[in-house]
Amino acid sequence: MKCEKCGKEINDKAKFCRHCGSPVKHNEAEEQKKENDFEPYKSASKDVNKKKRITWTCSVVIIVLFIIGALVFYVKNGNNQDIKKIEQTENEKPEKIVEKKVEKEPKKEPEAVYPKDITLNSEVQNKVTELLDLLSKVDASGNGHNFAINRTIDNEFACRFLLNSMWFKVPFADGQAADDWSIPEDIVRQYLSTSIGVSDCTSEGISISDGMLFVEPVQVSGIYGNDTPQIIKVTQLSDTDIQVLGSVNYTPEFQDEPYTAEFDVTLTANPDSMWGGYTLKSINKWDETLEVQMKKFIEILGYCENASSWMADGKSLPEFNSAEFSKAFLWWAAKFDQINNHNEMEKKYACTVTDDGYCLITEENAEKFLMSSIGQYDNSTMDYRDDKIMSLLGNVGSSGVEKVNIAEITNTSDTDIKIDGSLAFHSEGRITRIVYFSITMNENPESIWSGYTLKSIDKWEEASKSTLETVSKQEFNISSSSTLQQSGYDYSVASLVDGDTQTCWAEGISGAGKGERVIFSSDETKTVSGLAILPGYFKSEDLFYKNGMPSEIKIICGDKSWTWNFYDFQPNFSSPMDSMVFIDFGEDVDMNECTVTLSDCKSGNKYDDICITEMFLYKK
Repeated sequence: MKCEKCGKEINDKAKFCRHCGSPVKHNEAEEQKKENDFEPYKSASKDVNKKKRITWTCSVVIIVLFIIGALVFYVKNGNNQDIKKIEQTENEKPEKIVEKKVEKEPKKEPEAVYPKDITLNSEVQNKVTELLDLLSKVDASGNGHNFAINRTIDNEFACRFLLNSMWFKVPFADGQAADDWSIPEDIVRQYLSTSIGVSDCTSEGISISDGMLFVEPVQVSGIYGNDTPQIIKVTQLSDTDIQVLGSVNYTPEFQDEPYTAEFDVTLTANPDSMWGGYTLKSINKWDETLEVQMKKFIEILGYCENASSWMADGKSLPEFNSAEFSKAFLWWAAKFDQINNHNEMEKKYACTVTDDGYCLITEENAEKFLMSSIGQYDNSTMDYRDDKIMSLLGNVGSSGVEKVNIAEITNTSDTDIKIDGSLAFHSEGRITRIVYFSITMNENPESIWSGYTLKSIDKWEEASKSTLETVSKQEFNISSSSTLQQSGYDYSVASLVDGDTQTCWAEGISGAGKGERVIFSSDETKTVSGLAILPGYFKSEDLFYKNGMPSEIKIICGDKSWTWNFYDFQPNFSSPMDSMVFIDFGEDVDMNECTVTLSDCKSGNKYDDICITEMFLYKK
């Protein structure tokens, strides 16, 4: 462009003329137009660059994917080809591809998990039962309860086992019973070893000479016989050991009460054993049932309270302090230990019985016994002789505990049990009061009371006496073994429940009616709490004394029984129903039948006929 001032050529963008120095004027519209014309060029350039970058990126991605695909293809197909080549080489058949078959491995049996319940085959079970039967005879020998005293399988046990085996003709000598109380020593030791795991059987009555074992002839006696033991459960404890649970009923040879023992034994496999291939390993338990043991324990508690008038100032059992309780329980436990001839306490705690009827025990053993029995010990009021604690033995007297009834035994924890029930007290043959109890016992293997120790006495309450207003008569069918037949008079059993003192039932045999019975029966089971009875004929005072009445009755409901006498019965002729006697059973009993037997009778001053005015079963 040219300078407007001097007309010389200058640069289009110059702001001043380089020749004359005059300012140069520019056309702004054109400048703007030039700039606008340039912008589209710049934008187009940017778009081109962007497209180039995208194209390059996509190319790179495609190349990478291609490489990865090639590698995967190679790995997959290349390896397969290699495998196929190897298979072809191995099979020497390159022209034919044979797929290699992979055989499935057999499933492994899972390892045995113990313990587990099992069933023995009949032959083995019969042999194990025979062993248990022999053990029962060992337990019953002598005064019985041998296992409750000493369950250790030792030399003494082996001697008892051998003696019973020989007495009861067990065929252990090459399938034959021992003759003449002599047998080769090696056979005896083999038999004992494979039967009870102990072969030593030395004692005063057994001698060994020239390879022969000689036993002094003895008669194995006991106060109990036994039924066949019943196996309840068998548990596999390990590859070799089993646990056998069951029970056996014992029947007394003389006057003792029958009872049932529960057993828990461990046997170990032994192919040389004649007892189904098992050897006795341990006697874990062989005791009277828990219920029987608890009845004995609670009976002692009852006698402690019954004698409280001279041992604890007439207190109720829960009111005893530790010294009173310790003295009373030791006293009565020692007494019953001797009376029942079980001698568990005597043998375990080394009690000494004196000639004048006292039991002596060291302080140490007295403490062990009481702590394992009642959980407490206080000797501050004990009587002593020769530095030992002394208690009196002998009979219990004419008053005490009539019967203990256990209604329920429940587990309250892994170690505790709760026992609910009642006990009746008697005096001179008649029940005087009923006490309802609830106690808690704690598991303790040192205790002779089925392995339990008293933890607490939760309830010990005397029951209120029943009356006509507090009981409800239960409806039963009634029959009798005999009925007096007399023209114009009705002496049937219907008179027993008519509520009329002018009528009565009378037995019909010749003489006094001892042994006659009244039977209550029902097609459906009913719950009763006791028996109400008005003995004698209450139509008038004159007829009461002319006729007879029962002096003692025995009540039997299933496996439960109660005895009641009327030796001190006092009739109230002005209000006969007030003379009603209520015999509480101490528990509610479910029954279909109840038999009342006239176990003893008293004739009247004119007639032998035994009369009862009213008698019915009731529920409180």
